[in-house]
Formats: sequence, structure tokens, C-alpha cells
Amino acid sequence: MTLRDVSSDVIRRQEPGQARQAIWAERARMLRTDRLTGLSNRVGWDEALDEAMFSASRLRAPLVVARIGLDPPAATQTTPAAPSQPVVSFASRARRVVRNGDLFARLDGDVLVVALSRCPAPTAKRILERIRTSVQENQTCSVGWTVWDGQETPTDLMERAEQALTLAQERGGSRTASA
Repeated sequence: MTLRDVSSDVIRRQEPGQARQAIWAERARMLRTDRLTGLSNRVGWDEALDEAMFSASRLRAPLVVARIGLDPPAATQTTPAAPSQPVVSFASRARRVVRNGDLFARLDGDVLVVALSRCPAPTAKRILERIRTSVQENQTCSVGWTVWDGQETPTDLMERAEQALTLAQERGGSRTASA
């Protein structure tokens, strides 16, 4: 469904002022959603991660961030003309494992991220292992995760998660590693 379709439908059902508000709300939602998977995209992730870090700081609660990447060859079975079916399938399966209230997003390509709020490390490890094993047959994925230290920036936190993902992949893939 396109924004034009939504706009036309909303205009038919509502007063012009309400219609404009509904259109802008839908447009804002669409700008934060990955079209391929229906997950949050980079814009939605960045905003939600900032909110999660603020909440974790205020509540003094743990926040776990993970980067998830499909391991080759599944990650390379795409063509420029066709969407990445392995990513779509994996995102659909993994979405069922993520708890309500946690953020699951696709940043780009075959890399997904998850933020687990108020989640101690042992619980996070179990959730991330369930995500890792939710791939289809003949596929594997690697997960790199870290617990926010309460001080670092979102960029630094994401870099540590990326380092952990690289470590998992360098160790042969199909594993979870922490930083």
C-alpha cells in the first residue's frame, strides 16, 4: 500500500483537518519502517535506541544491543533485481522470538539489530540464541551483542556490538559472541 492509497482512503473517511493529521502520521510511520521486512529501519532504530538508552539510564536497568548477520552463503544468495528472501524469511521468524516492547530493526542489507530493554545478560543470551537458531534450514546467522555501560554513546555501543558480530563470524559463524 502506498502513501497515495492511504491518503485517498483517509480523505474519503474523515474531515480535511483530521485527514491531513492522519496522512502525516502515516507518512512518519512509513519513513521509520523498512519496506522489505516491515521492521523498523535505521531512522526508527536511531530514535528508539536513544529512547531505550534514556529509559535504561533513568531506571538503572540493563540494556542489551545485538547485531545479527546472516552467514554466507545465505547472505549472498540475492540478486540486485530481487529482494533478499533469506532476510525476509529470517526477519519473520526472528520477530516471533523478540519480546513485546523490545526493538527489532533492519539497518541495511542483511544486518539486523535488536535492543533488549530491562534484560539481564543471562536472559539476553537465551533470547539471542533463540533468534540465532530461528533461521531456515541450510542457513546460519551470527550474533554479536553487548550490554550498554550506561555512559557510552549510541555510536560506541553499536561499534562494540559490531566488533562482537565480527568476532562471531571470524570464529566460523553460526554462533553468538559478546563484547
